Amino acid sequence: MPAPQNLDEFVDLVKRSGVLEEPRLNEYVKKLKAGSNAGRPVDQIAGYFVRDGLLTYFQAEQFLQGRWKRFSIGKYRVLERIGSGGMGQVFLCEHKHLRRRVAVKVLPTSKATDSSALERFYREGRAVAALDHENIVHAYDIDQDDNLHFLVMEYVDGSSLQDIVSKTGPLSIDRCCHYMYWSAVGLHYANVNGLIHRDVKPGNILVDRSGVVKILDLGLARFFRDSDDHLTRKFDETVLGTADYLAPEQALDSHTVDTRADIYSLGATLYFMLTGQPPFKEGTVAQKLLWHQSKEPVPASELRKDVPPAVEAILKKMMAKNPDDRYQTLQEVADDFLPFTQTPINAPPVEEMPSLSAAANAGAGSSTMEGVRTVTPAPRTPLTSPSGSPIYNAATSSNSINSDITEKPQQPKRQPTAEKATEVVPEPSPELWSAITDTPPSMTSETVRPKSSKRLTTASSKKHPRQQQPTGKSNKLIILLSAVGFLVILAGAAGAGYYFFFNKSGSTPDGTPTSRELIVTRQPAGERQYATLREAYGNAKEGDTITLDVDTLQESIILNGPRGITLQASPGKQVVWKKPANAGGSVQYLLGLSNPVRFELKNIHFDGEGFCESLVKISGRVDDLKIHHLELSGASFSAISFKDCIATEGNPAQVTENIIYGAKGSTSEVGIELVTTKLENPRPNQIGLTCQHLHLEHNLLVGAFSKSGVLIDGSMKDVSITHNRIVNTKVGIEFAAPRPEAIYILDLTNNSFLGNSTAGIQFAQISPPFQKPQNRLGINNNLFIKTPKPTAFIGANGGSGFIKAAGNYRQKGIPDQKGALVPTKEYAGALPPENVADTKAVLFPASDSPLSTLEGGKPVGAQQK
Repeated sequence: MPAPQNLDEFVDLVKRSGVLEEPRLNEYVKKLKAGSNAGRPVDQIAGYFVRDGLLTYFQAEQFLQGRWKRFSIGKYRVLERIGSGGMGQVFLCEHKHLRRRVAVKVLPTSKATDSSALERFYREGRAVAALDHENIVHAYDIDQDDNLHFLVMEYVDGSSLQDIVSKTGPLSIDRCCHYMYWSAVGLHYANVNGLIHRDVKPGNILVDRSGVVKILDLGLARFFRDSDDHLTRKFDETVLGTADYLAPEQALDSHTVDTRADIYSLGATLYFMLTGQPPFKEGTVAQKLLWHQSKEPVPASELRKDVPPAVEAILKKMMAKNPDDRYQTLQEVADDFLPFTQTPINAPPVEEMPSLSAAANAGAGSSTMEGVRTVTPAPRTPLTSPSGSPIYNAATSSNSINSDITEKPQQPKRQPTAEKATEVVPEPSPELWSAITDTPPSMTSETVRPKSSKRLTTASSKKHPRQQQPTGKSNKLIILLSAVGFLVILAGAAGAGYYFFFNKSGSTPDGTPTSRELIVTRQPAGERQYATLREAYGNAKEGDTITLDVDTLQESIILNGPRGITLQASPGKQVVWKKPANAGGSVQYLLGLSNPVRFELKNIHFDGEGFCESLVKISGRVDDLKIHHLELSGASFSAISFKDCIATEGNPAQVTENIIYGAKGSTSEVGIELVTTKLENPRPNQIGLTCQHLHLEHNLLVGAFSKSGVLIDGSMKDVSITHNRIVNTKVGIEFAAPRPEAIYILDLTNNSFLGNSTAGIQFAQISPPFQKPQNRLGINNNLFIKTPKPTAFIGANGGSGFIKAAGNYRQKGIPDQKGALVPTKEYAGALPPENVADTKAVLFPASDSPLSTLEGGKPVGAQQK
């Protein structure tokens, strides 16, 4: 249709499109006509629609060009265009029914008949869908709508390293090292799962608002373990990748490269982050390919004097011309960056992050589960140390897509504007549906994203808050105030001194954080009152308490690096935490905790309603973490998940006095899971990732759990499971199959097992990996009731000499097991109460019960505190 010339023609296009409910549209038009705006230029009218949250930038600009068809892709409603690259356009979309926000990558229609491009596009879908890692963008679906082929991916609310550096210049050394660490972790996961990225570059590494790094665009990844996948050979394509960041060997033959090519490209990306330019800034594509093979780039330290020699040494090794001279695995890269990442860094400044139109922002955050703006956590552990032992555990763990384009999008005929609201002017974009713009192949050099992307955020010349130093005047003022405070104290004005130190500075004179209470309430009306947990946590400081004063909390949130904070329900109030009302289908977790140090979580009821994979998911440093007096139910997999968690000796993470139920109306699999990342091809004497110093005490786990009450999968050190009551699960405590690199140092003592249908304690197998001198598993003073097999194993039995067991009892009438892993004695006395409804008393013996002193004066089974 022709471009609209007035309000009525513009509204007619909006009605035809169906993007707005007609009553809402009519009401808004009525208000426009009632004022003096009806006769404004049509581009200005479009600006009002955007400003007031009725249309997105993308929708408005399409209407201004006379286009009203195809504002949907399959099951998804198109909101904004957020990127483009060698393999297509990318749109922010929303599922029409589930209201889930996703990024949809569309293959250009002209390539739908190109068998090479089409096969590679579907291969990208398979590659991404095969991976499940917090540092890799997830893929949900791949489908076709008429002649449109599209990939549905996780929407990451953030920016690429390409955009961040292009806007604000080189990053601080700390940020470079943190982002490199997490990038290496994500790529290592892809590598051990059979994938090489082959197009690692700043545009394909995203950083979200909370500082989480995500690897993007595996469209050029090669299934190097799939001998039938010879797609690029089939279509005579010799080189895949981006010239500015391409490994020397990849320019010769992309089909024979291994993970070391990704290491080189990641090193070139680090060079860009440190210097603000690629290794070879000038030159043609052909020259750059040649220079990557024969020429050394200008040392980063010559372009930037504060680059530490050790960091430059890592960079040089990553970018060695000969693959044999580089790091051989991304695991080794992560290890060497670890010493530079022990201090947490701030989340990216707001200026670096994209902004969306009001209409696109409506309901945002319900499905992306992005973290609040706080601090990016320091990595959790090295994968290895020089001695081969762990230091402390490595993690397994915006939306700009490929920047490999050299032409700007086609300009629209007209752009919407609004008086005094130029920030809502929609961005020019290409023709989308009749012929989605093709982009040149990704062998072009890296370029800055088109101007169209820069309307979303404004480049800032301000320094990162961490880099700002006090001015001379500020220092003088501080000295003056300190002197005044000192004199006031000397004069006996203790009250004034107290007010200055405790209420103004937020800490005591010795630097100890003071405590404040931040309240989450439905109707915030006072200071430190907030409508959401996200807002409250964004304003919290070390030492604060966040109190939930609501009946129901419906959020899905990850807290990055919380230190010295308590999260609790208001005293006397039962707070039920559920998934967001507009989240649609399942969510991964209700509360994610990344590196929670001195963090306390208590007195809250988490209810996953069968739609939440994990209720509380924890990773990283967990020194002095306390999780207690929670009620958890309805997780589709696990109620509490610990993944690659480590605390220091003497400051263990403690999970105590919680009640955990299986999902009602469906089946949960696990109550509490303790998991460490699998380590492929460990080095000599390397024990891999290890959960360390975790204590599970005085918890009640009640079926239905289709697998186990507690699942142990991977290396464990100083893990104690004591005084727990595990009732009516398939297995009480389950050990997954051991790995060659794993160690097991655990204590299972004074637990009571009731009605576990398969076994109380079960091992997937007892095999040589368990038979290590350092392995110690104590199973002592446990009580098994109505459980046919107190202990059991599946698979090969290589001996159980590493198990030290004593004082374990089974109920009278349960046959003795021949060849049992753990010997048990028969107990014929009165058993503890079995009434699960009485959660406080179930399986606790009376104080005068023989069980209290049965084993040489020591108790058997769970005992009350």
